[in-house]
Amino acid sequence: MSLTTLRPNAVRLTRTLRLPSTAFDRLKARAARLDLDPLRLSMAGMFMLSIGGVHLTLLFLKPLRPALSLAICAAAYAYLNPRKLNDGRALRTWPARVVCALVVLACLSIPFGLSIGQSATYLIEEYSKVVLFWFLLTIAIRHERDIWFFMWSFVLAAAFMCWNAIFVVGVTDQFGSHSARLNDAAMGMYDPNDMGVILTIAIPLVLLLTRNAGRLTKLFGLVVLIAIGWTVALSGSRGSFVGMITVFTIILFALREVSVVRRVSAILVIAGALFLAAPEGYWKQMGTMLEPSADYNLTDQDGRVKVWKRGIGYMLRYPVLGLGIANFGRAEGTISEKAKQTEDGMGLIFTAAHNSFVQVGAELGIAGLVLWSSLSVGGIFGLLSLRRRLPRHWATGSTEERFIYTATMYMPIAYVGFIVTCSFVSFAFMDPIYILTAFTAALYACADRRLAPPTAPPITRRGVRVPFRSPWLAKR
Repeated sequence: MSLTTLRPNAVRLTRTLRLPSTAFDRLKARAARLDLDPLRLSMAGMFMLSIGGVHLTLLFLKPLRPALSLAICAAAYAYLNPRKLNDGRALRTWPARVVCALVVLACLSIPFGLSIGQSATYLIEEYSKVVLFWFLLTIAIRHERDIWFFMWSFVLAAAFMCWNAIFVVGVTDQFGSHSARLNDAAMGMYDPNDMGVILTIAIPLVLLLTRNAGRLTKLFGLVVLIAIGWTVALSGSRGSFVGMITVFTIILFALREVSVVRRVSAILVIAGALFLAAPEGYWKQMGTMLEPSADYNLTDQDGRVKVWKRGIGYMLRYPVLGLGIANFGRAEGTISEKAKQTEDGMGLIFTAAHNSFVQVGAELGIAGLVLWSSLSVGGIFGLLSLRRRLPRHWATGSTEERFIYTATMYMPIAYVGFIVTCSFVSFAFMDPIYILTAFTAALYACADRRLAPPTAPPITRRGVRVPFRSPWLAKR
């Protein structure tokens, strides 16, 4: 019998016996369901850069300008392949409109701010990258599987940040701290206080993505949670500690649809890692929060409380368009009471706002504060309102329905973690809140698409136009 005769018989025999697929075959099948393309792969790489700071650790990537290269690749692919984008519903949601209003307000603040050059430079070199990332992410999410993929991209970037902090950077003695902590100069993009913002967002996302996952995925999620607790301990940041305690409290008392055993287990895993990894003097550093009268943040002129008071004063002095984006530090060194009281020749610190709400209120005025607060605080109530509108049977429905229903339960926790930690750092114009906003807009669009009654496709001159539908959803 010839080989040409045996080959079809072997294929039929394999199909009949349904031989078990290898791990590589399962991976290929899962990649096919994800419907990945250069746009989504480029966006995943941008997560690793903007959140994980990969290019600052793997220095051989810096000459390649990875952020610019990936942004150009993603934008070009999106322009040339409009069928690979969503139907535009996400851009019509209220979170997307608020972001657009903030961008317009930031542009208007430039000519009326303290320094046109500084505001314009920041807008072009920094804020424009954040807005472009948000826009590409918003138009790239077509369905629930894309949200799932990009949430995993965020978690993997946070995991890389933890790996870098634990195994590469290490801890050193820091001036003004009772314990050793991560070296600020070696961290690169985010200092130890900033890391708390990323990690408190990652905790509920890990719990969401591993809730109905397989064993290997849950094991990886467990490793990430341990790494998060370890990194928070090494950071020595009191703001990160407060944010983590807040997230723990909400998980324990608000997630009533999750069993008590799972809630307590998740908290014990992270808390156990934090206790085991806490460097010497860590708990003494955390204990200073119980003695506010001796804390420099309350007594020093560059401490957070007095900086916040001056920031509120700037907002009331410039209520319409504020100081101009990125001009808070310049105000500290020029028009503040601190600057007026400093004698010539004495050193003067151009202090950051150390509070995202104070930062955006001072730099964009009262309207900017209202808009930005509606993104952060409003995101919580918006998702909870969406959850009340969803049918109850979605909790046990299809894969997509269960994901949307569960996401509206965990995403508000991510917002709370962000709000608490960003109250100690200047993150008003950085990526995390805009990433959360893109996820929220996508959840609104996906829920609206499923809740809306079916309509006939529009008729064009060439006949009936069939709307784009993902192959992954078509199989379902």
